Amino acid sequence: IIASLQKYGFMDKVRTIDMSQETNIVLYMRQDFKVVVGLPTQIDDKISYLGSAMESLIQNGHTSGILDISVIGQISYKPYDE
Repeated sequence: IIASLQKYGFMDKVRTIDMSQETNIVLYMRQDFKVVVGLPTQIDDKISYLGSAMESLIQNGHTSGILDISVIGQISYKPYDE
């Protein structure tokens, strides 16, 4: 996961990587987003989607929340208060 984060320029945007559950990797971003990566499969593909997904959320006025990129092609977002 570190290599993919570096490849796509996200290392400086990640506050913490939670790998305590090997089937549910979670990134805590500096911008107050929790990113659910899920299984450590297709990591490169998942991280490649992260940039456009975060940009879209921010452009739409979202400054925090949970972004689920665990399933390629089915990215979802929900605010923390839901």
